[in-house]
Amino acid sequence: MVNLWFNIPFAALLLASLTSIQEASIESARDVGANRWQLLQKIILPATYKQFFIAGAFIFMGNVGSFTTPFLMGGNTPQMLGVVLYKEFNQYLDYNRAAALSVILFALCSLSAIVYVIVNMRREKWR
Repeated sequence: MVNLWFNIPFAALLLASLTSIQEASIESARDVGANRWQLLQKIILPATYKQFFIAGAFIFMGNVGSFTTPFLMGGNTPQMLGVVLYKEFNQYLDYNRAAALSVILFALCSLSAIVYVIVNMRREKWR
């Protein structure tokens, strides 16, 4: 729950992208008979998909790699990956498992970063 506090700016980014959609576009789509699903699919998602992927990538990488807040909050179950890495390395002295978990953490964050780069490099068809 404490990690939610750090994700509020990214939620604000999502809200800002939703407010950029003009009301006239939604009203004109409703005038020609579009239902809610069609509005979402044809109007809202094409205008906001970049912001959703950017915010999702930042939130994912921030939560996967978070260490300070979960560590200071104490014994939580299930534990965040950063705290597990710390315990494996410093308390249990299991360097091999800590190295393997670090590679998994790096791979997860790399996949998220690749999605972020692909979404940002994609050209828009229309605006």
